[in-house]
Amino acid sequence: MLNAITDVFKMGVGAAALSKENFERLARSLAEMGKLSREEGERIVADMAASREQVHAELAARIEAAVKTTIDKMGLATADQVADLKAKIAELEERLKHRH
Repeated sequence: MLNAITDVFKMGVGAAALSKENFERLARSLAEMGKLSREEGERIVADMAASREQVHAELAARIEAAVKTTIDKMGLATADQVADLKAKIAELEERLKHRH
């Protein structure tokens, strides 16, 4: 399962690692070389940023799902389950106090 998590992480790292500043720098360089107009550069930066955000969101969802699957397979309790059990134990302890 760890391999699956690693594979998912590797898939999105390239796109997610590029910052908006890197996109802007690339667009400026292309504009300076006369390959793009300013408007085209801005549009590309916006498109790349949106694509990056989408990849980041998809990657986060995949990682979350892989982690949840791993936790479920391992039989580990979630924080909510542990909190519920603590509350039930506290309730039972109170009942026992009043019983004596």
